[in-house]
Amino acid sequence: MHPEYDSYSGFADDGGGLTGLAGYLTANGIEAVDVVGIATDYCVKATAIDAVKAGLRTRVLAEACAGVAKATITAALEEMTNAGVTIA
Repeated sequence: MHPEYDSYSGFADDGGGLTGLAGYLTANGIEAVDVVGIATDYCVKATAIDAVKAGLRTRVLAEACAGVAKATITAALEEMTNAGVTIA
């Protein structure tokens, strides 16, 4: 949304600017999301944690994700679990 910031999360850029995704989902009655993609340890993690913060039941489908490195993937899965994300 803003070229001066990276956007690892679907919900906000690294400058704190919201994308509007949370509002769109809740306005349309969405209460739960599944998150998949590249990279587990960056974009998937950021999106999943932000989804929980937005009040959505959040599940990461680990088999449909790819990460950068085993150590950072393991740490990201733990961080997501601690934030309330279900890893499936």
